[in-house]
Amino acid sequence: MQRHRRLLAVAGALTVIAASAGGWFVREWARRGPKEASVPGAVERFRSSSTLPSSAARLVPTPGVYTFAGDGQEKLSFMATHQQQGRTLPATVTHATNNCWRFEIEYNTFHRQTWNWCARDGRLVEQGGSTHQQFDFVAFKVDENSTVACDPPFSIVDTADRPGHTTTSSCRGHSTTSGTDMLARGTVKFIGAASIDVGGTAVPALHYHADRTISGDQTGHEVSDFWFSVANGMLLRNERDIRVISPAPAPLHTVTYTERGWFQLAALTPRS
Repeated sequence: MQRHRRLLAVAGALTVIAASAGGWFVREWARRGPKEASVPGAVERFRSSSTLPSSAARLVPTPGVYTFAGDGQEKLSFMATHQQQGRTLPATVTHATNNCWRFEIEYNTFHRQTWNWCARDGRLVEQGGSTHQQFDFVAFKVDENSTVACDPPFSIVDTADRPGHTTTSSCRGHSTTSGTDMLARGTVKFIGAASIDVGGTAVPALHYHADRTISGDQTGHEVSDFWFSVANGMLLRNERDIRVISPAPAPLHTVTYTERGWFQLAALTPRS
């Protein structure tokens, strides 16, 4: 489940922009930002990485690189900075021990996110994840790396759920870049059975709605919807609306980050 992990370390570098001027800066400002993530690049990284053999356990999808269609935008209130997410997004599934697996999606060349899930007796349990994100200000780039741990892990999917069933979750995030901490707490509600079109095939799905409040060094709110495959637990679709406020030095005092977007699986068979 997505807790917001966009803990941006912009504060110490904002004043650098004031020293940059002229036509070069204007041209580079217009060209800055990420490119669409490469599916072949993700496949090459998958082939060179280590992953356990395919598991036959329920709610564990086949490892490999899946292709998603999507759209989205990331914005900072500082200098009206915005970045587009790709129309084609690679997502890599790798297996770990004890029927656990990782889902990593690349929104663009500057932004990727992972979730760590484990299959447990008809349930998909979330343990946490990580985020890497970057913003380009021409004169400098700001990187952010953060990790999230859910303690205790919670069931994001339960095949025995009935519509309306609600689960609470509490996940702590830590920015290894800025040293800041956050807490995402809220609910995950099972909306009901659904069907997602994947390349012309209707795939039975389970629809969950998450509503979370973010507190700590950053504050904000996240609303996300997830559709998981009934057959193997694969994430088929995601829709999200996120707003996070981070502290900044005077005269800014705060910087607001917003993200809105969606992605949906485009092909059932992964590349490996």
